[in-house]
Amino acid sequence: MAPADPHDTPRVIAVFGPTGSGKTEVAVEVASRLGTEVVNCDPAQCYRGLPILTNQPGPEHDAVAPHRMVGVWDMDHEATFVDFAAQAHAEIDTLVEECGAAVACGGSGLYLQAALTHLPDADRSGLPPLDPAARAVLEARYDDEGGAVLHAELAGLDPSVAARVHANDRVRIVRALEVAQRGESIAPEGGSHWDAPRRHPTQLVGLDVDRDVLRARIDERTVRMFAAGVLDEVAALAGASGQDADAVFSSTARKLHGLDDCLGVLRGDWSRERAIELMAARTRQYAKRQRTWARRWPGLVPLDATGASVGDLASAALVSPVPPP
Repeated sequence: MAPADPHDTPRVIAVFGPTGSGKTEVAVEVASRLGTEVVNCDPAQCYRGLPILTNQPGPEHDAVAPHRMVGVWDMDHEATFVDFAAQAHAEIDTLVEECGAAVACGGSGLYLQAALTHLPDADRSGLPPLDPAARAVLEARYDDEGGAVLHAELAGLDPSVAARVHANDRVRIVRALEVAQRGESIAPEGGSHWDAPRRHPTQLVGLDVDRDVLRARIDERTVRMFAAGVLDEVAALAGASGQDADAVFSSTARKLHGLDDCLGVLRGDWSRERAIELMAARTRQYAKRQRTWARRWPGLVPLDATGASVGDLASAALVSPVPPP
């Protein structure tokens, strides 16, 4: 690989966007032009064994530019953004040193930000420790009652944090409320994950797609996933009737997007057609949250990907001004 000239390009280009926006294709094109590789920042794609369910990049993508951090965790791995960040930092630093540049790509705002910055470690920085049981209850409430209800509750307990967190930011709402219920705060010094300084000069671009177009893409992709055999790959791990799921998947792997929809078919809870409807609906909801993250992310350069070609989007990502680290 010919190294990129660090004087002409940012050391890291990060590509964000909702699921179905084409960020993988743009990321590999950017990496190919820079003579580097893509560091995956989607925690679902870090898991090994469910490439269809997690929409992992395929050989056609790696033929353009290889990916790192894909399929590196077993299904019993308990994922945290702190451990993920350590791995991602090492991969990004290696590419910057060897190639002059790296490309980071992902649809999780928290994990992509963790790859680009030094986020606080709850266990090592004096922040309140995690409470998995309380978090599980709040996550269920968020899904059942909606973000607005939990945001209002947070505002009553920790108004300074609530003022900086959008009701659609599920991860931060749940974490902040988990801590606030104990009479503590996730940001006693007023800090924010979104404002953390970057580790390298970084260009962060966010792909956006017209809502109706994105909805159609998500629905079509969901149908393709089932046609490609997503139920078979879930059954290969969880058993033909899903009976092995609890023994195979860690608590974090158990939350993989669409896994419950597939397990429901294996268990006989609903039909394949119903699973397609459920998965598509949940994916659309997730895409809505991703678009909200993009609008709130300081320094993110929005790129309209509705009708643009991959080449044009890659060019736009490379010519935008780069903020200092």
